[in-house]
Amino acid sequence: MNKLKEKLNDSHYLEMIDRLKVVMNVIDNHCVQHQLSKADKQISSRLDKVMDLLYECQQLAKGLDISKTDQNKSDLKSFNVKFKDIDPDTGNISQDMVICVCEDELNARWIKESIEFEWFSENGANDPNREFYVV
Repeated sequence: MNKLKEKLNDSHYLEMIDRLKVVMNVIDNHCVQHQLSKADKQISSRLDKVMDLLYECQQLAKGLDISKTDQNKSDLKSFNVKFKDIDPDTGNISQDMVICVCEDELNARWIKESIEFEWFSENGANDPNREFYVV
């Protein structure tokens, strides 16, 4: 084992796992979901490869065997807590963004309901054109 690896502790691994998840969310929100990447197969296939490599890095940081990556992907499901803003004049969606990603549906629903409670409370933003949801 090299000297640098000997200095690592659990928090280094957790940081890397978290940062990879953040990068994956940014790429998904701003590139994979972009209209051009949805229309251009060359771009979308390359973005899929990028996401697969980042996922493999995340699995390595978790200490999982990446030779079973496809099995791991199907076994692990995550739930996105999202919001979308709907333009009241046109009915078009002006924003559709991920707030957070949860590893189980119960926590995702709890977060969604907590956000809604605050958002639509007397002191909240109370914007009826924003919708929160879990996918």
